Amino acid sequence: MNHPINLMVGAPHRYQGPQCTTAYAQWLQDVMAEAHEYARKSLERAAEHQKRHYDATVKGNQLKKGDWVLYYYPTHTTKLGKPYDGPFLILRRVSEVYYMIQREEGGKLKRVHIDSFKRCHFLAEEKPDTWIINAGRDQETTTNL
Repeated sequence: MNHPINLMVGAPHRYQGPQCTTAYAQWLQDVMAEAHEYARKSLERAAEHQKRHYDATVKGNQLKKGDWVLYYYPTHTTKLGKPYDGPFLILRRVSEVYYMIQREEGGKLKRVHIDSFKRCHFLAEEKPDTWIINAGRDQETTTNL
């Protein structure tokens, strides 16, 4: 049967795969495994590329031990709720993008990503007291964050 598209691009090729059902099942299994491997490698490359791009363009906050931040914690209950909680004190830098923060002295520590908080700006009379002592070893840690 000739169709107009066949005249333009040629007739489709006939299937030349295995004729036996056992051979066909094995061929189909091999083809599916090959397709899965190709897709996995492609997704792996794409994920690495996206991570490299994100890490290169992420806005690096210049935060250090003793700075006050607001932690992004949306409540999802109302649209008009305040999405930031805090203030929290930065205790230390865990890695390039993770920090340990604490709300009050002796309170629970939180390990948070740098994108989950922002610097808290206070008026001079509003700034809470810090419970971190910047002397000796702590001073050295502060400079090496």
